[in-house]
Amino acid sequence: MYPTEKKRYVLLGAAVGAIFLFFVVVMMLTQLRDGEEYARQAATGASITQQTSAARGEIVDATGKAFTGNTTICNITIDSNYFTEQELNPLLLSLMDLCRNYGCEWRDELPITREAPYAFTEDEAALRALRSKLQLSDAATPEDALYWLRDLYNLNDYTDTDVLDRLRSRNKIEELTDGKALDWLRNYRQTPDATDEELIASLRTQYRMYRYTEEEQRLLAGIRYTMTQSEFTSYNPYTFATDISDALLAALKEQSSQLPGVDGSTVPVRTYLTGSLASHVLGVTGSISAEEYNKLKEAEKTYSLSNPSGYRISDTLGKSGIERVMEDELRGQNGLRTVVQDQDGNVIRVEETVEAVPGHTVQLTLVQSVQAAAQKALADRISYLNNNAPATRGKEAEAGAVVAIDVKTGGVIAMASFPDYSLEEYYQTYSDMVQQSPSPLLNRATQGLYTVGSTYKPAVSLAALDTGTVTASDRVSCTGRYTYYRDYQPVCEGVHGPINVIDALRVSCNIFFYDMGRRMGIETINEYSYALGLGHATGIEIPELAGQLSSPETRAAIGEDWYDSYDLQSAIGQLDNQFTILQMASYTATLASRGQRMQVHLVDKIWDYNMQNVLYEAQPTVVETIDADDSTWAAIQEGMTRSCYNDNYGRGTSYGTWGSTRGRTWSMYGVDIVVAGKTGSPQRGDGLVNSCFICYAPADDPQIAVAVIIEKGYEGDRAAPVAKAVLEEYFFGEDGIYHQNKADYLARQNPTQSEAE
Repeated sequence: MYPTEKKRYVLLGAAVGAIFLFFVVVMMLTQLRDGEEYARQAATGASITQQTSAARGEIVDATGKAFTGNTTICNITIDSNYFTEQELNPLLLSLMDLCRNYGCEWRDELPITREAPYAFTEDEAALRALRSKLQLSDAATPEDALYWLRDLYNLNDYTDTDVLDRLRSRNKIEELTDGKALDWLRNYRQTPDATDEELIASLRTQYRMYRYTEEEQRLLAGIRYTMTQSEFTSYNPYTFATDISDALLAALKEQSSQLPGVDGSTVPVRTYLTGSLASHVLGVTGSISAEEYNKLKEAEKTYSLSNPSGYRISDTLGKSGIERVMEDELRGQNGLRTVVQDQDGNVIRVEETVEAVPGHTVQLTLVQSVQAAAQKALADRISYLNNNAPATRGKEAEAGAVVAIDVKTGGVIAMASFPDYSLEEYYQTYSDMVQQSPSPLLNRATQGLYTVGSTYKPAVSLAALDTGTVTASDRVSCTGRYTYYRDYQPVCEGVHGPINVIDALRVSCNIFFYDMGRRMGIETINEYSYALGLGHATGIEIPELAGQLSSPETRAAIGEDWYDSYDLQSAIGQLDNQFTILQMASYTATLASRGQRMQVHLVDKIWDYNMQNVLYEAQPTVVETIDADDSTWAAIQEGMTRSCYNDNYGRGTSYGTWGSTRGRTWSMYGVDIVVAGKTGSPQRGDGLVNSCFICYAPADDPQIAVAVIIEKGYEGDRAAPVAKAVLEEYFFGEDGIYHQNKADYLARQNPTQSEAE
């Protein structure tokens, strides 16, 4: 070896030695400095991240009064980090027994009856999910489903011989009898004192081969299936039962050592504070269905470590109304906690790693006092008609709706639908409500379509005046029958003689409006009707129907032709005109504001949870402007005003509600408020008549517009008292600008009670 080469090897060896020495020193220092930390980490087997729930945002009215709230309840939860798969079914049996002792129901969403003879339930969505899970055909029976569930969740009833057959098969000792096989097992385990019963019990646990009665099989299948559908995993605990009693919670704590992984956890839940008030507007929350969960998955809105606020299938969400459409605002941001286990799988600590953030508070334009007045007035009026009206003249009244709108902003002040329901009792009474007729589940204010009769005549008046078809002073002769056509001669309710548009609105003269319909034609009428907001969706936040206007296209859609007579029928609000009461209230507000149609809305503001900071505020938005002359609007207003009174101009169609003297309805309170309104008595086609009424007030400076429908209520004046009650509460109620006037009047009427108070 040459000297140079030898030197090269010496240097290489020295370098390797130096590197080795460096790592030895680092390892020694690490052991000395961080030994305890590494020992702790070595003892830790795993950590599991779990979601914690955030409180749901509240819903309040325009004055800040709460419709909803949140309370806490205690649920039984099961955490799989505390037991093995083999221990689950016995654990569930013990938990069922405990719940039975305290009268507590547990979750069972299997769509099969709990008792034999078994049958499928009527929940079609749940049945589809079950068939999909088990890959069953539509012809499969409940017994077929239970067979596969028993197999899936190891719920078959295994005899002692079945267990010993498994022992013999696994250990290739098939030739041994039961007794010999048990002796073999004692010898193999070196447990000579073990009894036959102890050995078989240990084998059952080892092989997961238990004995279950038919009842236990069905109940366990229901729970296990529900757990599967809820995606029960180590990071997603399962809610076994909800809203348990304090006594059951105490029993859970006492038996915690026998029920590993079972706990009573406190969670926030939605409460409804105002019973049936605005139930159709507010809506409800409920459990996520399998179909909803799949849609959430597609939208990447389900829970994961990267999306801790995502939905779990065991969560709740808004199912209808504001609860649904404002879900993203009301739902808070869930937090995270970490469950740390040792190497044996025992939980050694739980850490809150991300704090939950409550949802936003949604403030509506509704005013609770006016909403309550609207609901009560509607229910009371229907009851009054049922008890006092003659047959076919209102006695059959059964349902209806009221909407009140702020003329200047488009905010909905009240929205009532009858019959209604209690939000607190929604799920307990749902099956009965589904069978009830008329259905309380339908929001008739936004999803009921009605022919509105003569309340449509102000729209036709606008079209006739603005197009110059007539002037405010032009007259049409009413002889009681319209004779322009030889083969179609509709009638009027009276004989009014020569009559102008103002008085035609006062007495609701059909002849005048038949003539306007003929002279203008349906296209012109519809142009103005559409601009007024009729026959198309308003764009309000909650679900609504669009309605329709009479037109050749509407008739063609059902395979019929359009005839000249249809122009006449449409001009008095009949034929195919169908609108929601929300549209009618918006239309009335547009008349009140002289052609400025506002965007109707229910959501006024969005706040942080404690209402300290406004995150969003609705701004009044004009969506349509009708540039008609002031004289046109003045004529329509005068006609609608005369319709409400019996003064020097003659008797209006709703004077019985508002009185003889213009503006003196509430004179006892020292305030004069003139109301402009219009009645409607649309034919239903079944021999009965709906009662419809619209109005706004004060006529000279409109603030509120109201629309009312009473199904089978007879003539339009029958609905006017409902509107009167709404206006009285709006102006004179606890939140009204003239509240003190009414309070002073009542005090003068009953001074003794006032002094006592």
